[in-house]
Amino acid sequence: MDRCGVSYIRRHVFVRGTPNQQYKAELDEKLKNLVVERSEVWVTSVVPRVDFMLKEFSKLKKHDSWRVRQTLVEVAHRILTECQGSLRSCVPAILEILVSLMADEYAQVSEPAINALRNFQERQEGSDGCRSLKEMLEEGLLVLITSFVRRMKMEDEDEKVALINLLNGYISMLGNQTTLFLSPPHMSRLAQALVQVMELDCSDQKILEETGIGAGGGTTDHSKFVDRVTIMKPRKKFVHFQSDKVQAGLMRTCHLLGLHGELSVLVGSFLEVYRQSTAHRLASVLIINEIMAGSAIVSGEQAMNTPAVSIKTNIIRMLIEEYLSPTNMTLCETVDSSQNTNSNSSYSVSLYMMEEAGEKPSFILTKNKAIFLSCLYLEGIGIFAKALGKDFRFLLMDILYILAEKVGSEVSSVSSTAYLALVDISCACGYSNLDDFIQENSDYLVNSVSLRLRHFDQNHRAPSVLSVMLQFCSVNILPLVWDSIIEILETLDENYEDQAVLFLRVLHHVMLAIGRWYPPQAQPKLVRKQHHVTQHLDPARLVAVLLERHQQRLAAENFDDEPLDDENVLQEEEKTREEEHDQPEVPPHIKAVKKVLLRAKNLLALNNPRMVLLAVDVVTQGCIDLADHENELLPMIHKVWEPLKQRFCDHNKLIVIKAVKALHTMCSLCGDFIRKRVEKDILPTLLHFLLKQSATSEGSGSAYQYTLDYKLQKTLLTTLGDIAYMMELDGVALEQVIDSCQPYLNERQPQKLQEACIACMKQLSLCNLDLIWFKIIWSLHTNSSSTTIPSFSAC
Repeated sequence: MDRCGVSYIRRHVFVRGTPNQQYKAELDEKLKNLVVERSEVWVTSVVPRVDFMLKEFSKLKKHDSWRVRQTLVEVAHRILTECQGSLRSCVPAILEILVSLMADEYAQVSEPAINALRNFQERQEGSDGCRSLKEMLEEGLLVLITSFVRRMKMEDEDEKVALINLLNGYISMLGNQTTLFLSPPHMSRLAQALVQVMELDCSDQKILEETGIGAGGGTTDHSKFVDRVTIMKPRKKFVHFQSDKVQAGLMRTCHLLGLHGELSVLVGSFLEVYRQSTAHRLASVLIINEIMAGSAIVSGEQAMNTPAVSIKTNIIRMLIEEYLSPTNMTLCETVDSSQNTNSNSSYSVSLYMMEEAGEKPSFILTKNKAIFLSCLYLEGIGIFAKALGKDFRFLLMDILYILAEKVGSEVSSVSSTAYLALVDISCACGYSNLDDFIQENSDYLVNSVSLRLRHFDQNHRAPSVLSVMLQFCSVNILPLVWDSIIEILETLDENYEDQAVLFLRVLHHVMLAIGRWYPPQAQPKLVRKQHHVTQHLDPARLVAVLLERHQQRLAAENFDDEPLDDENVLQEEEKTREEEHDQPEVPPHIKAVKKVLLRAKNLLALNNPRMVLLAVDVVTQGCIDLADHENELLPMIHKVWEPLKQRFCDHNKLIVIKAVKALHTMCSLCGDFIRKRVEKDILPTLLHFLLKQSATSEGSGSAYQYTLDYKLQKTLLTTLGDIAYMMELDGVALEQVIDSCQPYLNERQPQKLQEACIACMKQLSLCNLDLIWFKIIWSLHTNSSSTTIPSFSAC
């Protein structure tokens, strides 16, 4: 049959008993057999086929083109409008299409879908004997929850996004009208589904390996630090999906539950899963946090609802007690074998409470899970503050000290998460920045630190709270924490062997804070000398300088021949005493620096590498802080010199590298004062290492660049030029430095060492250009058969 005949039949299809019987009489015998009468039997036989077609159409929900999805919405809307009676059994499938496309990213798709559902709801309310849209949506939601876990584990990423959009659409449409969110059995089913789908994967997380000194670096500006901290936070990875769209959709699901559901029922359901199954503990905490984040999205009327605020406050108080319990807060404590802590037993119990009985997971995986759970706890505290706003001030006493303690954690992810939580709390409570927030509550923090220091054997993390206060506050905090700093120094005197690392970390933050609050005004010697070299010497000025030196020499020669006048001597002594009396009083922060340096000096001679590294850092920063007070700086360098020079002979190359950097800092401040000591005590050891190691690095492979010997070589070649220049080395000492560095000009040396040596030679040429020229020419002459002397010009 041709297409014209089919079209003719379609135009004349009729229902039995209509007055259009004459059309059937006009057809010939062949066409009469193709006529379809739209009877009840025909409708019943066609509905399954249409239902099958709609299921096929529903696959277009995840089509890449938004125009196709828009057309699908139009088709579904038209079927609901014109075929509701005959295709009543297909309505759930059509509603599923519209509900799923409500959350489409294109407004051209989502808005028509929402309008179609509203129109259908209005027609249903005006019809008698029809099921309401609410009942249909509730039924569809329950069916979806039943198969949600299975489908999320089996489908591809695009289908998972469509499933989550469907779930979010059901929750959005039902809103506060349904009683499903008030039913504990139904919420228990939903909780089980969500925690299984949102199972977190910690198998390849590199949390344990990421260690640091804590977040912030001393800044108090939130906007400058948040982006950097976000990288340091542990990234959430899930077992059953990898797409960011799926994760965003599930977070949206939790937010909608918090917005439309009953908080007490929701939180109770997920807390029940949290307590029953350790395998789902991470997912349960994550979902509870996101639900509370969704509860912060309230309308104006809800915000004024006092009972709702009171219920939310009670729920948050209960969650804080659970999150910040001693058992949970000791999950990520690090156990250092060099520290004789008394929390090893509780640490082990807390760490392995994460796993099911009978399992024996690896230590790294277990520790990563513990750290991740601690981060979720801390992240939840910040979310709770956003949910309550300024009402969270009443809970600060419960959380402030613990959060400050976690900001000082050695684990970067924990430290960064705790810092972000403090930032969220300070913003939610109405503070302009973290500095004001800490200073406003400094009396509580200082008192807590002081009380815990009296029982230090049970509160090893107390000093880290003081570090955090110094790290993020301005100079106004110094008078408030001065007594605590003195207590730290006194406690350090009693715990040199047990917990010196914790105290040294605090003292290092004290030095850094003083350097930030009172930056040195004097330029380093290297900068001053380089600036002096770049200036052109005026011939007239040169003559004047030479004449002045000649007159001083004549005066010195005639000085011995002149008799001494007792009266003049007494006047000079009296003048000297008056000058000493008129010297300004040493500022309090300089006194603090001196006290800290004296403690650090005693720790430089210990055999613990970790303590020695921290002690060298403290000494280095202390010298920088004393740069403007030469009368205090030089005696302190004299006192720390003896234990410091022993570190250059240490077997641990990391300590030697740190000591070389400390020497570079000292030379930049007082190179002439320590020149003889460096030539006698330090240069022979360092130059011997350079000469000896040059044979090892020559012709070495790429793997050698990862050794400590290579790093020490590079550090020496980078700093020796500056050290020699700042100390004004000359003669034999300078020649020894050149001889030790010259082997690294060999083309068989690693490229980075050659570049460092060239830079060092350029810097040494500022000390004695002729000697550099002679050494290079002599090296070329001894290593080459050519007798031609190359030309040489200064760089």
